Amino acid sequence: MGRLELVVAGLQTGDFFPRPMRILITFAVEAEFAPLRNRWWLQRFASSTTQYAGGAWYSSRVDAAEVEVVQTGIALRKCEPALSFRLQRPPDICICAGLAGALSPSLSRGEIVVARAARALVGGNTQTCDAQLVEIAMQTGARAADYFVTSDRVLVTAQEKANSSRLGDVVDMESLPVLRRVSEKGIRCVAIRAISDSAADELPIDFNRVTNEAGEISLRQMIFQLVQRPLSIPKMIEFGKHSAQAAGNLASFLDRYIGALRMQLPMEVADTARVALR
Repeated sequence: MGRLELVVAGLQTGDFFPRPMRILITFAVEAEFAPLRNRWWLQRFASSTTQYAGGAWYSSRVDAAEVEVVQTGIALRKCEPALSFRLQRPPDICICAGLAGALSPSLSRGEIVVARAARALVGGNTQTCDAQLVEIAMQTGARAADYFVTSDRVLVTAQEKANSSRLGDVVDMESLPVLRRVSEKGIRCVAIRAISDSAADELPIDFNRVTNEAGEISLRQMIFQLVQRPLSIPKMIEFGKHSAQAAGNLASFLDRYIGALRMQLPMEVADTARVALR
C-alpha cells in the first residue's frame, strides 16, 4: 500500500491520527533561553510521578511543532530527572542549544554555529550530528563547524582557548553528553550555539569558581569575585551585554530553524501503532 493509500485508509477507519513534529531543545541555564520565554509563550510543567519528582520542563506550540525545553544545568549537573522524564516520550528531533566560546579566531560574537560533530576536550569520545539537520541549519544561516569541543570546565583565558583550538572551533560544556544520550535512543540530534565570547576574549571572572553543584551561576559568589576585583566590573557588564545579544540572536535563529524543519522534513503524520496495513 502506498503512502497516500495508507493515509486515506487511516482516515476512513479512524486509525490515522495526525500529530505535530516533536522537538526537544536543551539549554544549560535559563538566561540562554530567556528571550524565547515570551516569544514562544513557554509554559512551565513539573512531573508529579514519584520516579521523576521535581523534574521540570517548558512547553509550547511553535510553528505547528510541539516544542519542549529542558534546562540541563552547566555540564548537565541539573539535567535529572527532567531529561530522563521527557525522553520517555521520545521527540523526533533534539537540539542541544545555548551559548559557547569561540576557539577559532574567525568566529565573531553573536554568530550562530552548527556542529557536524562534538568531541571531548580530554579523551577521544566523539558524536556526530544528523547531517540533514546540519544542512538545514546552514541553509537557515548558521555557520558550520567540524567540531564543538566539550570541556568539563570553563575556558577562562585566551591562552586556554588557543591551546584547545586544534580540536575544534567552538567550546561548550554540554553538547557531547546530550548528543550521545539522545543518539543512543535513536533520536535525530544537532548542536547549535551562539558565540558569547571570541577566541581573543578573556572572561571577566573565573566562572568555574561561581558555578554551584546544580550547574547554575551563584549570584552571591559572582558578586564576591567582583568585589575582590572591582576593575573587572566594567568587563563583566560588557560580557553580559554580549551574552544577551548572542542569546537574542539564537532565539531568532531557532524561530526560523523550526519553521525550516517543518517545511523540509517529512511530516510525522501518524501514530503508526494503530495503522493497519491492508
